[in-house]
Amino acid sequence: MKPSSGKAKGRRLQDKVCADLNKKLMPYVRDGDIRPAIMGESGCDIKLSPAGRDAFPFSIECKNVERLNLWNAWDQATGNSDGYVPLLIVKKNRRDPLVVLDWSVFLELML
Repeated sequence: MKPSSGKAKGRRLQDKVCADLNKKLMPYVRDGDIRPAIMGESGCDIKLSPAGRDAFPFSIECKNVERLNLWNAWDQATGNSDGYVPLLIVKKNRRDPLVVLDWSVFLELML
């Protein structure tokens, strides 16, 4: 796969995540509060305004690849989290996206 095709594939996942979050959080966020990062921009893949952060306090890393080194991707998610809860979203062709979350955070959400 050409680098440009890989970047476009990653961008599609980021766009889907933003659209889904905007739809789900619509009463709490406005247009522009949740947006995809520009390709090559440092930090997390989904940029949140302060209102977006209040509604969704996670730092999101997206990976849309056929082969994934989960631990490297998780290290990138935690390294870019800037003190927020890291959330890794992974996807591959013909599969629905999955979420990777720290176990202790998952347990907190369950209670």
